[in-house]
Amino acid sequence: MREIALALREPGSLVAIGGLFVTMAAHEMRDYADLLFLGEAEHTWPAFLSDLKSGAWKSEYQQIGRVDIADSPMPAFERADRDSYQIGLVQASRGCPFRCDFCDVIIYLGRDQRHKTPERIVSELDQLYELGYREAFIADDNFTAYRKRSKAIVEAMAEWNRSKPSKFRWLTQLSIDVVKDQELLAGCAEAGLMQAFIGIETPNEESLRGALKNQNMNR
Repeated sequence: MREIALALREPGSLVAIGGLFVTMAAHEMRDYADLLFLGEAEHTWPAFLSDLKSGAWKSEYQQIGRVDIADSPMPAFERADRDSYQIGLVQASRGCPFRCDFCDVIIYLGRDQRHKTPERIVSELDQLYELGYREAFIADDNFTAYRKRSKAIVEAMAEWNRSKPSKFRWLTQLSIDVVKDQELLAGCAEAGLMQAFIGIETPNEESLRGALKNQNMNR
């Protein structure tokens, strides 16, 4: 990231860097960019664009507090080069309620998981479908953390999928405690889930307890 930023700055371009690493360690990146974005960008990016037009942009834009994920604009999927992306991407939620002490998600995005509505998620999937995609990554750190909300989402996805002549498949990230809810697992399969990443980390329960990953214990 630093090498790319320095290469871009050589011709005199304006370089902005945002995301997880910058948010967690801004002091390590200040010498490599003209401006930094700390935290989520739904509000800070438009603010920067307005400042840029006026010629008075700041060196740092920081989101204070959590963003309502409903404020996230609808992705302009049609503006991407379809041939450059193997699968689509939809984000259904942000954050995770668990306390795993090695995880950056709960620091960056918080433990109060925020969700898009099932209708919004299906709308994004429908746009991808119309552009020719038949697979997508549901880019949640823990898609099934709140099982009631997850069920509502997969029910909407399953109904939408049944209406299509070609079935849509998806992959996501789950916590292994989802095994407590066989109905939700069956619903995910019905909705088109083809692959799940599960952070097992270790089968050693003492290590799990030490890392505060209690949701994986006795599973």
